[in-house]
Amino acid sequence: MDWVRRVGRPAPTHYQSSAQYLAGPAAGGVIVAAAGTSWAFGMDAMSFAVSAACLLVMRVTARPRPAPGVSIIRQMSDGLRYTRSQPWLWWSMAALGIANVASFVPIYILQALLVQSVFRAGSLALGLLYASNGLGRLLAAVYVKRRGAPRRRVLAMWLAWSAEGICAVFVGLSPDLIVAAIFICAIGVCGSYGNVLWFPALQETVPADLLGRVSSLDWLVSLALAPLGTVLGGALAGIVGVRLTLILGGAIAAGTGSVLFLPGVRDPDRGAERAEPSRLGRRARSSPRP
Repeated sequence: MDWVRRVGRPAPTHYQSSAQYLAGPAAGGVIVAAAGTSWAFGMDAMSFAVSAACLLVMRVTARPRPAPGVSIIRQMSDGLRYTRSQPWLWWSMAALGIANVASFVPIYILQALLVQSVFRAGSLALGLLYASNGLGRLLAAVYVKRRGAPRRRVLAMWLAWSAEGICAVFVGLSPDLIVAAIFICAIGVCGSYGNVLWFPALQETVPADLLGRVSSLDWLVSLALAPLGTVLGGALAGIVGVRLTLILGGAIAAGTGSVLFLPGVRDPDRGAERAEPSRLGRRARSSPRP
């Protein structure tokens, strides 16, 4: 869940994907291999110092004032009530939370265990896997920029997230590091594509006065159990092995795509399909006759 961007202008996503998920992991692997973990953590700490310096020079803008007489509990209740009234929002958040716990969150630590325990490789190999994920994210951002958002957005993003789970299964089945890197790249493509569709869908369908509350609930429901997923992923890998943990988690994540069959989840897609003929009709009526 990394990009709160409009699909029509995903340029900042290119930079974030390139720096955070492609160049950063690759550079980290090289630094650890060449100078050790101490230098890697030291340089990481220096980057936080740079970030802190940037914050110090930023100017504080005027803060919006809350509506008079409306408590924060009431505002939270309004956001929850609206989300529960929209099946596509509520069920998507819940299903994505399950996928995060089962696969999408643990896979980051499972990659390290896969490199160390299964492939018997070092920091360069781990950097390669992380950079492969970043490359996939970058490819997804470029694709969306060139092709735009599909008309059936909910269907597309859930197919992408389900495919992400399937790719996690194949990571667990990978015979060597190169094959694993290919499927990790595919995970980046699928996960990023779903995310890039999800956030604009929130922005375009949720009323502006409720957007902040619904977005906060989205982060809470989707990621509240993320720490538990990290713990369970590591513990399960110690019991049944890294490969089987990846396979089981990926299968669960892929299965969450069945949320598409729940009533009301695809309502935004049906609304877009109904609106499309009317837009085409208006274009035809406005065109001059030959």
